[in-house]
Amino acid sequence: ELLPNGNLLRSAKLPNPPIRLGGYAGIVQEIDWDGNVVWEYSNSEADSVTHHTALRLPNGNTLIQLWEYYSYEDAVARGRDPDTLLSSGPRKGSWPDAILELDANNNVVWEWHVWDHIGSGPWEIDINSPFPVAGGRRGTADFNHANSLGYLPDDDLIVWNAPSFGEFYLIDHQT
Repeated sequence: ELLPNGNLLRSAKLPNPPIRLGGYAGIVQEIDWDGNVVWEYSNSEADSVTHHTALRLPNGNTLIQLWEYYSYEDAVARGRDPDTLLSSGPRKGSWPDAILELDANNNVVWEWHVWDHIGSGPWEIDINSPFPVAGGRRGTADFNHANSLGYLPDDDLIVWNAPSFGEFYLIDHQT
């Protein structure tokens, strides 16, 4: 993302992420025109890793996306069909998304987690929603696979895209 100050906000890959899913990154940086890193946030831990995109908000804070690890047992206890989830190997368990808002000092000032919104109601995310793939449904650790973030400042809404579901979500930033 090209920022209003002319700097570039980008996600980049760190070596040895905890899970290799499409779009993994591990680091978000703001880089000036001289190639200097003027802000940076990294997260490539055993239980979380940034991915895909980041977005600078009008207040100067930064939204980032990350995957959070939950064990096979946690996911099954939460309602996941055990036949659609791996219990061992590098893609074991479940890696749903979270969104963090960071201030300039990398303090988390707001957060939203898919895990907190799993259920079967109209405003909840189905942990067993089919992930479309040629030939039918497959198990995946990254069941919601979000790609992008947007922001609607007039309504203070975060737009979150989960193409695996073919859906956009509007998240009330005030909650």
